[in-house]
Amino acid sequence: VGVQFKVDGANVGAEDMAAPYSISWDTSTASNGTHSLTAVARDAAGNVKTSAAVSVTVANATTGTIRLSPQDTTLNLDTMNYSADPSLMTYTWPANQVANAIVMKFDLTPIPTGATVQAATLHLSLTASDSQPEPTYTITAHRIINKNPAISSATGFTFNGVTGWTANTCCFNNVPLAQADIAAAVDSRAVDKTPGDKTWTVTSIVQQWWTTPTSNLGLLLNSDASALNDRYRYFASMENANATLRPYLEVTYSLPPGGTPMPAMMTAASVGSDSVDTTGNTLPADASATAPSVSLVDPLSQQTLAGTNLLTASASDIAGIAGVQFMLDGAALGNELRSAPYTLEWDTASVSDGGYVITAVARNTAGAIASSEPISVVVANGNLWISPLDTELGLDAINRSAEPTLSTTTWPDNQAASAIALQFNLAQVPAAAMVYEATLHMALLDADASAEPSYNVSAHKITGRNPVMSRATGYKADGARPWTSTACCSNNVPLAQADISPAYDTQPVDTRPGDKVWSVTPIVQEWLGAPTSNRGLLLNPDLGARANRYRRFASSEHPNRNLRPYLQVRYTRLSAADVMPPAVALTAPAARRTVAGAIALAAAAGDNAAMAGVQFKVDGVPVGGETAVAPYTVIWDTRRVADGPHVIIAIARDAAGNLAVSEPVTVVVKNVVRLVR
Repeated sequence: VGVQFKVDGANVGAEDMAAPYSISWDTSTASNGTHSLTAVARDAAGNVKTSAAVSVTVANATTGTIRLSPQDTTLNLDTMNYSADPSLMTYTWPANQVANAIVMKFDLTPIPTGATVQAATLHLSLTASDSQPEPTYTITAHRIINKNPAISSATGFTFNGVTGWTANTCCFNNVPLAQADIAAAVDSRAVDKTPGDKTWTVTSIVQQWWTTPTSNLGLLLNSDASALNDRYRYFASMENANATLRPYLEVTYSLPPGGTPMPAMMTAASVGSDSVDTTGNTLPADASATAPSVSLVDPLSQQTLAGTNLLTASASDIAGIAGVQFMLDGAALGNELRSAPYTLEWDTASVSDGGYVITAVARNTAGAIASSEPISVVVANGNLWISPLDTELGLDAINRSAEPTLSTTTWPDNQAASAIALQFNLAQVPAAAMVYEATLHMALLDADASAEPSYNVSAHKITGRNPVMSRATGYKADGARPWTSTACCSNNVPLAQADISPAYDTQPVDTRPGDKVWSVTPIVQEWLGAPTSNRGLLLNPDLGARANRYRRFASSEHPNRNLRPYLQVRYTRLSAADVMPPAVALTAPAARRTVAGAIALAAAAGDNAAMAGVQFKVDGVPVGGETAVAPYTVIWDTRRVADGPHVIIAIARDAAGNLAVSEPVTVVVKNVVRLVR
């Protein structure tokens, strides 16, 4: 008549009344461990017979939920860092432009090793909203890419207080605001004005961070780029006095018994009256996939780098090379290169100064991978923003150094009517520095209303006179001594036109307000090599334009500090006296050692003059602060990283600022699996 299936003597479902006799059993309803399966057959006369018992082991995943607190800050249209502010802000200004963005970073190490992330939800507490009639304000969640922000120093301009976010024209005055360093939105929320908990689903972001830890550069909540100006939403930050309002990431994960990831098919078993069919876990191995051969050709180990450098690798394999990926401190650098030559341009200004480990990972057509021997390099860049003294030269005897604006004007046709003079004090540039890039930045405020889309403004070195900005006019360089006489301009006003070099750079300036840039590297290099030649530079108007065409820029006296002009100087540091770097070597732990728990990292270091300190790093991340005195040791808690191989280096710094990086040591972390039930 039928068969009744039982687990541990309890019925599973209803009696099956027709052959083949089978039923599905959801093992998630049972506890992990050994269970007894039986089948009880009943005939038409009511006779029953119980099968021999079959023992099976249920091994379903353990689930858990954890709340993680972030480091957080707001990016604004200025050079301020807001990580100590009690609020996180999203703001639209002007209309349809992002003016603020929220950056958050989460440490995932509290999630148990071997876990699988099932869901992740970001929670923020709304504390304030604009008073405009729109009921909602759209905020999107994005994964940060390209840059690894330092929360305590990130601004709208830089991701670490020194190096800029990727340039873009998204926002007012071309402040980058990380808009070119985020992936597509993973969630979008129409946030109303009711104070309290607001959530975003960020599962895909956290899953990627968990499977690829080097991709964990943080997430960004973006302001509404379709809203009118002065619309906003404010949230409590980690610095809010009310701890119950602070943001958090809620992560739900599963963990198989013993911490070993479990195949998805192990969630249920099918039991029949004649046999029990179980699914195994063994994954096939590709014995034919032999690892390729790969090595780094350039740069050399212990080399000091600045500016843009070419990374070169050599790779070969009998099955053919599918690609080579360069890695910087374990994180992908650029895209995988799919064909030879395997070279990549690396702009070292994208990272902070210090020691780094470079490797090349080759992948063959069979899917096997191999990593080159790591090499250590030192990045030694410098980046300065220098404010000028400035004035506008006009067709009169008026000094305009106190004016908030600077103009370049053409009048009459094809003649200069006003020019901009600027002087820069380069004392901030170290005496032994080598400048490899210098750019002049001016914020355009407005332009003439003519039909021409652009207006050529050229950058020149001032040569014939040494102007005094507080007294210079269109007639005189310093209020007393005239500019060299010339018939260039209306009424023969000299306007410094005979006291400038040929143009070093000419930019067709459009009419859109914001940052405009001129390359003046050769000028600054000459000033540093011959300081007496530093008499300033001049921005000249368009001598091919019609009358009354102009471009007006903010001056150093403009009330908005964010709009004032500046000279950006990028340089590499060269030691003038003590040019010898220190010597450093890791003494503990030993290479290829398996480690667990808290262990000591130790290094030996010395210098021809005086040591300043040693900084230990694991996978490019500092372990503690710099150790200033010998013995150079620090404790590393291996339980805060995932099990597996990790690369350790020690960076020595001497009193002159010279750096040296030890040869990297690879160890294997293997801690006891933690089960959270």
